[in-house]
Amino acid sequence: MPVLTLLCYTRYMRIRKNICPECGNLKDKRAALCWSCRHKIYLNTKVCKKCFKELPLSAFRIRTRATPRPRSYCKACESIEEHDRWVKLPLEERQVRKKKAHQNEDKSKVALQVIRSTCKRFGFTPEVTQYVIGRIGTANKCDICGSDITGKRKRHIDHCHETLKFRGLLCNNCNHGLGHFKDNPSILQRAITYLLNSTLDQAPFGETQRL
Repeated sequence: MPVLTLLCYTRYMRIRKNICPECGNLKDKRAALCWSCRHKIYLNTKVCKKCFKELPLSAFRIRTRATPRPRSYCKACESIEEHDRWVKLPLEERQVRKKKAHQNEDKSKVALQVIRSTCKRFGFTPEVTQYVIGRIGTANKCDICGSDITGKRKRHIDHCHETLKFRGLLCNNCNHGLGHFKDNPSILQRAITYLLNSTLDQAPFGETQRL
């Protein structure tokens, strides 16, 4: 075989190795098929390389690169791996990472998440939760005493512990006051009567005269 013919044949074989035999598109010379043929997406599904299950593309995270494509592992397998890596970390490293993550978080998003978790713990419906979020965004006064509740940790979501109904937004003192009075209107009425009697001049030696 002449030298020129051998060189042409060698170049042809080298180029042929970079062409996918299935579709004819270019491929990595180290791979047998191109990426599209290796990951057939005829039914919008993909096989996870961790659990070997055929799952829809929505079960995979998308790589944010120049050519976005689904990741090799599904979301469930990635969560398991992340949890295993987190468990193996030392306690000091966990605290450092938690502190950095808390510093990078948006404070408004964190506050909204806290409100949602509080409403969920109280047993509120999604509609009531949205109403509470709207009230918190507009209300700046306590519903009982009218004091300012816009500061940090000054706003409390008051609700009935029996009916699980939202009652209003209170300051710290009013919220604790209702708790100390056991949310009992009769006890509160007796307290009002006590305060009214204590202001009368007819009570000798500081003793109150009952009405």
